[in-house]
Amino acid sequence: MVELKTLKDLTIVKQGVPDSSTKTTDLWNIKQVGMIGNYCFPNQLRQEAIKWAKMFNADFIEQKKYRKEHLKSSVKGRFEECLEEKLDWIIHFFNITAEELKNG
Repeated sequence: MVELKTLKDLTIVKQGVPDSSTKTTDLWNIKQVGMIGNYCFPNQLRQEAIKWAKMFNADFIEQKKYRKEHLKSSVKGRFEECLEEKLDWIIHFFNITAEELKNG
């Protein structure tokens, strides 16, 4: 089993399982296409991750604003911590920059 640290460690995924029988070099040139049959490529995964990161970031900002304005608290709640953890993991795993999070 391969331990993934970031998206760079992922080459090809077929139905959610790394496919060792397929030559990576044969399919890597067509990774920009996104989905071909059951193959999912990193470029498409990264674009989807940027969408999710933006969504979690917007939720995190709203939660933080609500806590400060209405609860008058500087202590993060569990929901806010969970959003922050998800956001941090997505940003790390998919190597998303702050610029991509704003514009992307």
